[in-house]
Amino acid sequence: MTSDELTPEEQKVLAHVKSGSAFQLLQMLAEEDPVVQEEIRNKSFILGLSVAGGMKRSVRISDSRITPLDGSVKGAGVIFRFPVYNELNNLLSGKKTKMLPILRSLAAGKIIAGFKTLTSRIPVYINAEPDFLDKNFRAVTRMLICAALRGIKEVAENDSYTAARVAGIPDGIIALQVENDAGLEARIEKSGSSFTVTTIADGRIPNAVLTFKDADTAHKLFTGKINAVVALGTSDVRIRGRIPMIQGLFPILDRLSYYMAIE
Repeated sequence: MTSDELTPEEQKVLAHVKSGSAFQLLQMLAEEDPVVQEEIRNKSFILGLSVAGGMKRSVRISDSRITPLDGSVKGAGVIFRFPVYNELNNLLSGKKTKMLPILRSLAAGKIIAGFKTLTSRIPVYINAEPDFLDKNFRAVTRMLICAALRGIKEVAENDSYTAARVAGIPDGIIALQVENDAGLEARIEKSGSSFTVTTIADGRIPNAVLTFKDADTAHKLFTGKINAVVALGTSDVRIRGRIPMIQGLFPILDRLSYYMAIE
């Protein structure tokens, strides 16, 4: 199925999933990838995405960090403006698209070129070739976990199909972690109808924890090689704490899989 076959609401959700996950991954690439680290060294700019009457979000590069900014394109040197959500989907899928580049900086050309370089590194990790995966397995797995949580956030906040399920999830923090690897942890926090993803433990005690036996198990789950529900029936994946919080994510994860299969 292509995005052209989706309803307007589904096109909107897909645009949020694709752009949100991409910006989340850029943030992590600044921490993990030498090519991105070199590209952003001593650079400072903001690039924004906007859809007429809808989404506004941007990504800020400064102090050798990449920070996603939801709900604003303030200060952006370049804004890619789209008439409808599906044109943004076309851009993020590498297809021809209709958009209006709004250039607010004399360095707009360099900003666009830099952004293309940064985003070109995402598939290197998400669709990692075997040799690259062997050498960067932990970083790839960490990115897959965080991208999945960001996708869950976007679906939960924007898809009416999951609204009833989202309403039934208790507020609190869910941590996903790999056993005996403190650095391989990410969290998603629900507060009312809003969700926040953090890529590191922040000192607060989570209300529910999903623990993978090892990084290989996490990688297999987030690449679709094993089923989450089936894995819970083994010792490979364990849950503790407020179990309904984690169970409430599974229908949203299924819905995310639907969007991720869209071409």
